[in-house]
Amino acid sequence: MTEKKDIPVSNIFDSPMLLRNWAVNLIGVLGNAALQQIPNIEKVDELITQFVSDYNNQWEKQKQAEEE
Repeated sequence: MTEKKDIPVSNIFDSPMLLRNWAVNLIGVLGNAALQQIPNIEKVDELITQFVSDYNNQWEKQKQAEEE
């Protein structure tokens, strides 16, 4: 069985498709009550941390662009 390798992306807010892929990954690790799948808390934490980091970076870029 092959594992899906995480490919680092520059920022999930760089394109709508990157953000969509991030969201799909999050949905996949949240679990499913109907199928009795438990969430992968470590992966959820990793994805949320990525979101916060990328959002902060995007916000800083936007703020700098507005100041120029």
